[in-house]
Amino acid sequence: MGGYVKCAKAWRARDKAIKERRARFGDPETSDGKDNAFKHCVWSCEMARSIGQECAKYIGDQHEEAGNRGKRKQRPDEAEMDYHNNHIGRELADIGKEVREIPICEMPCDEDIIMGCAYTEQIIYHTNCSDLCMNALNNGRLRFIKKSNLRMARQLAAQ
Repeated sequence: MGGYVKCAKAWRARDKAIKERRARFGDPETSDGKDNAFKHCVWSCEMARSIGQECAKYIGDQHEEAGNRGKRKQRPDEAEMDYHNNHIGRELADIGKEVREIPICEMPCDEDIIMGCAYTEQIIYHTNCSDLCMNALNNGRLRFIKKSNLRMARQLAAQ
């Protein structure tokens, strides 16, 4: 799979994460609340499923590093929260995964003539990332910054 295909799949995973966040939390989005934790988890989970763990980690890490460029720098607690939630999303990606070997033959395969067939893998997921990440949020596995903690962190940063 070429790099441009992986980028397109990562973008679709991002769109799906935004859509799922809106469906479950509404608007507006917070930058470090429960809804943002959920979105990061879903995005990473969807990317891991469509482009693989390694590429999902790379893109997620680059996204976080981009948040530290330019005028607006992420606070360390925001970055740590995002890295953690991205990790949980990638971890959840393999839950409910089933790999099936499908024969590809010019003629139907007979069990006695297996050598004449090539096989390919078909991956099926029996769970969806949105539900997995919502469960992770409800079970305390995702990290977010409570509004009272955020207010205190912003006051300290302003000093």
